[in-house]
Amino acid sequence: SPYTKLLAMCAGLGSPGTLEEVFRGYLGDKNSPEIKERFPGVLPEQMSSLFGVLGEGYQRPFELATVRLLNMGNILTRWAALTPKDKNLILQRGGAVILDSQGEVIYRHDDKGILGYADVDQIVEIATSSS
Repeated sequence: SPYTKLLAMCAGLGSPGTLEEVFRGYLGDKNSPEIKERFPGVLPEQMSSLFGVLGEGYQRPFELATVRLLNMGNILTRWAALTPKDKNLILQRGGAVILDSQGEVIYRHDDKGILGYADVDQIVEIATSSS
């Protein structure tokens, strides 16, 4: 069942880095900016100020986990509309590709896990410097 596979992937099976990212969401990350700096408007203001008790200028414990929980609630309430008709495609992972003017790949990112994403700043830098 695709749902069994999804649960296994969310648990970190066959999805490198997933558990590390999950724990980072709960424990915080001194090397990452606050969520309100990284993603303005994602957290309600009262939640942003609540995290301020734990300090400023870094991703505080539970800050990213809270954003993920809000996202999950948003997705689950729209599950039927967001999932493909062919439920086997639920586990399809994403990526990003940048081609030069000759159609040659100059950047490629393949998501390795459920919480893996291409670095948008890096993509913009490569795309704008190659044009």
